[in-house]
This record gives sequence, structure tokens and C-alpha cells, in this order.
Amino acid sequence: MKNLIKTLAAFMMLMIIQPFGLISQERVLQNEDGVVVTERDTVVIKIDKDDDEDEEEEKPDNFRVGLLDYGVSSFLVRGEFGEAIPEEWSLRYPQSHNWNLHIFRHRLNISKQSLFLEYGVSVNFRRFRFQNNVERFEIGDNSVRPIITDTEFKKSKLRTTHLEVPLMITLNPRGKKFTISVGAYGAMRIGSSHKLKSEDGEKMVTKDDFKLRDFTSGLVARLGFGPVDFFWQINGESMFNDSTSPNLAPMTFGISLINF
Repeated sequence: MKNLIKTLAAFMMLMIIQPFGLISQERVLQNEDGVVVTERDTVVIKIDKDDDEDEEEEKPDNFRVGLLDYGVSSFLVRGEFGEAIPEEWSLRYPQSHNWNLHIFRHRLNISKQSLFLEYGVSVNFRRFRFQNNVERFEIGDNSVRPIITDTEFKKSKLRTTHLEVPLMITLNPRGKKFTISVGAYGAMRIGSSHKLKSEDGEKMVTKDDFKLRDFTSGLVARLGFGPVDFFWQINGESMFNDSTSPNLAPMTFGISLINF
């Protein structure tokens, strides 16, 4: 009876300690003389991490706000290939600035975090700095013509502001340091003016629509290498209303100062 009690006690102790993950356990035995003995077996517990339990790779943040592009504004003559820009519309390109403030851009994942549908909202500020002393614009029924004078101006600029909505397909292979985006954009004109600055510093601003289109569209492309991101953008039609000459389409190219 005494031996039976010892055997039961040892068995209960084993049942109590085993669930707590101890790495050894005892076997309770009884020898030929009826004496209770124990043998200790070492149990090696190996825990393999299941592939399904791997932490999910952190997905990149594909939403950005406050991005900024800087470029140069120019014209492309719509019509006969190779046609030159009219002399009165010639520009000083280093001073024809373009600032594109992206209020937000979002890359919607299409495939494996490498192919995206990209869209956003931005405000595009174009500045066309004239080579000649353009004092004002003569607006006719079917034309817009710069009036050039002998008076020297420090600055003569046509300024336009558009609210733009780009829609692009973006390829950014995982592990690669380049990005390419191609697509189109729609734009709404929210402001336009002509700014003069005389040699003595006096400024004069004339606000008008100058027969510019209220709504327009075009093509856009972006190419990125690591932290450097280049862009190119062109209107798909003349900046002026239909049947209004000259047939000039704004074209911009430059670099992102704050990119995706």
C-alpha cells in the first residue's frame, strides 16, 4: 500500500509539471524488490516557426502630401512639325519658371507592390518670361497678340495657375531604385495675369483670361533614379481657345525637389 501511494504521488507530480514546458521528464518504475525508482529522460523540444506565422512584410506608405516640382516653362507650336515659335512670343527660358505643388499623390497597388495606379491633386504655377518688352496683349476675335514697345522692362511675364488632376500608371519594381510613370492629366484654369516690372522697380499686374482655355488636358511622364526624379508635361491642345491664334501648347520639364 505504501509503494502504491508513492507511485501515485510521483505520477501526479509528473502530470503537474509536464504542462509547464519543462524540458525533462521522469519515468516512474518499480524494480524486482518492489522499490520505486525513476529514470530521467531528456526531452529536446524544437520549435520551428511556421512560414504562415512570419511577420507580414511592412507595406510601403503610398500616400504623400506636399510634394514639389520645379521646371522650365516653354511652348510647343501645334501644327506643322518644326514650326518656330513666333518672334513676339519668344521666351527667356532660365526665367520662365514652373512650380508644381502636389497637394497629395496616392499610389494604389495593382500588383505585388510594384505596379500602381497613381493619382492626385496639384496646383501648377507657370511663368512665361518674354524675351521682348511686351507691354500688353491685343485681344481680337480670333487672335491674341503681344504688343512690344521700346520701353525697357525688367520683367514681363504671362502667369497662369491651374488646378490639375494627374492619372498615371507607375512601375516601381521591389528592390529596384528606379520608377517610371506615364499617364495624362486634366486641368482647370484658376488664375491668369500679365506682370510688368519697370527698371525703377514699379510693378503693374493685369488680370485677364487672355482667351486662355478654362479647361485643358495633356500628357505627363516621370522617371526616377533613387532620390532623383525627373518629369515632363505637355498640353494636348493649344493654351488658347479654339480658332484663336497662335497655336501654342505649354510644355514643361524639370526635376522634383520633394519627390515620392
